[in-house]
Amino acid sequence: MEQRLHFMKEQFASSMDIPRDLAFGDTLITIIGNSRLTIENYRGLYEYTPNTIQLLTRQGMLHVFGKSLIISFYTEDEMQISGYVKEIVFVSDSSEG
Repeated sequence: MEQRLHFMKEQFASSMDIPRDLAFGDTLITIIGNSRLTIENYRGLYEYTPNTIQLLTRQGMLHVFGKSLIISFYTEDEMQISGYVKEIVFVSDSSEG
């Protein structure tokens, strides 16, 4: 039943040309070179060090690895990370499918 409801919601959003980030709260990641990331629709900060930033998202955990990483700004649902970004890893929440 839950899968059918999700499918119907996807079909409706698609037919109305509603972007997935608005319809489902999907995380958006904008990457500018290897020095800046903007993350939208995150849920919370899990770890913050100069070499690692981990964010909780609706779909799972987002890991950012690098050097001299700083959070340049953040709001309730948007964050910008600056520094040398070496690797971005997304670990999906297994309950999401």
